[in-house]
Amino acid sequence: MDITSIKTVFKISRPLFWIYLAGPFLVGYTAGITNLEEFYSFIFFYGLAYFLVPANLFLYGTNDLSDKDTDKYNPKKTNKENKYKFNQLNLYLTSIFISLLMAIPLFLIGNRLSSLILIAFFVLGFFYSVHPIRFKSKPILDFLSNCLYAIPGLYGYVLTTNKIPDLRYISASFVWCFSMHLFSAIPDIKPDTKAGLQTSAVKLGERKSLLLCSFFWLVTTAILINKSILFIPSIIYPIIPIYTLLKKSNISKIYWMFPFLNFFVGGYLFFLTLHLKGISFFN
Repeated sequence: MDITSIKTVFKISRPLFWIYLAGPFLVGYTAGITNLEEFYSFIFFYGLAYFLVPANLFLYGTNDLSDKDTDKYNPKKTNKENKYKFNQLNLYLTSIFISLLMAIPLFLIGNRLSSLILIAFFVLGFFYSVHPIRFKSKPILDFLSNCLYAIPGLYGYVLTTNKIPDLRYISASFVWCFSMHLFSAIPDIKPDTKAGLQTSAVKLGERKSLLLCSFFWLVTTAILINKSILFIPSIIYPIIPIYTLLKKSNISKIYWMFPFLNFFVGGYLFFLTLHLKGISFFN
């Protein structure tokens, strides 16, 4: 593989979004452990590494191959991400295949429940983009299926405990993902409309989509704050869509700020999870 191919694979994986899968795995795994020694294990390091890069390569590689109809109208695919070209087919297919092969150890080191959860991740990730199901093209199902971004966290928790976490927290993480997806679809309303793609954002329009985003994030915030007042920083999420609506801000610019916001909030969530479990790096 030459340097150009390596750079292309790097872009396909969308480095700015790596934390969207790796972060939930880290927090979910942390929520399930009982001591720091559990961080010093092959299971943890391999899981974190897999959801950091290969899982994203599978998810976004599949998405790029399936979105040729909308990507030709979408400027962000040229400016911010990799836009699929016909001479890249073998590179895409090879990258996706390798990412799937690299998932095999996750099944081998896990338990039956964690394996089922992992299967759900790959099924949702694949059919979000791929015909004939293509959840992306179906209003409501498009954002519902994006609970897949919370699944690495669920996998991490089950990996360490062999049990499902409290359904309230599963609900909070899923609803957060619903909103994140809907918000991310708003800048794509024009290209999706041109391509004839009926997403939830296209159907609802910008204003209603923003209001629904705020509602979803408010639900997540309420659940978390009910657990601990220390989750109060999460209130920033339901405020953002309202601020965007009232100030008529550039949604695309705000959307590209989310990876940085999510990185810092996710880091806070990681340390807060350790604190609530009574685990400290400084003992």
